[in-house]
Amino acid sequence: MEYLILNEESLPFASQTECDNNLLSFLSVVAAAFDNRFEAVRVSDAFDPGWYQIRLADNYYLRNWLEKQDKTYQSRVKSLIDKTSCPRIPEHDHAALEQFELSDFFLSGTESRMPSLGAAVILNKISVSFKSSGCWEVAEIRLLQRQLRKNGELT
Repeated sequence: MEYLILNEESLPFASQTECDNNLLSFLSVVAAAFDNRFEAVRVSDAFDPGWYQIRLADNYYLRNWLEKQDKTYQSRVKSLIDKTSCPRIPEHDHAALEQFELSDFFLSGTESRMPSLGAAVILNKISVSFKSSGCWEVAEIRLLQRQLRKNGELT
């Protein structure tokens, strides 16, 4: 099954207005992926798989945004949300889980941890980000991986 990894670290937006201006483009990208070969969006266990409690901006959650949409669009969004699964790394993929547990991923040039993007790298999957910052508006995001080897060496 082909799936996307949600870049959970691309939330929240700086403001409700910024979210309102960019959320539709995110949902359009995900819908286009589902219209092609993708069947699910995988998220971490800590992420709300129903999405309604996701904080999009200060005091602004997906449920608030959905209340402002027409019924047809609400149904479309809910059908996308229904295609969410967790955990982010499938439990049967023991090698990927082990590599993930021994690794930390950082946005290049920062100390910002990027576990979602790290999972996408390990799994060789496409990640989808919210356009909440200019760093997410590029086709390729550079990461630094720090990995603890079995001999205790950090690379």
